[in-house]
Amino acid sequence: NGYFTYILLNTDNMLSKIGRTKNISNRINSIKRDSATENIHLISLKSIDIEGYLHNLMKDKNVYGEWFKLDYKDVSFIVDDNDFDYKNKELFNLYILKHNG
Repeated sequence: NGYFTYILLNTDNMLSKIGRTKNISNRINSIKRDSATENIHLISLKSIDIEGYLHNLMKDKNVYGEWFKLDYKDVSFIVDDNDFDYKNKELFNLYILKHNG
């Protein structure tokens, strides 16, 4: 279907967005504009559409819309258990610092 599933992190509020798109660069730029911040970063990317599955899996962590209050363990579980193609190690380290610091 041509969709990628992504996880983004807003480092202003430490909320994560789980979504899908056909063009990750355009999507990130759109979210930056809509959120009025440049602090939106790609955590992870998978080359198939599992957005609905992940929304359901993390429904207890939902804050609003597609934004979730995820901790390091949540993100690690999502990314590792679902074999994501890309993982931003620097942001994973930031999660550890924010949630254990």
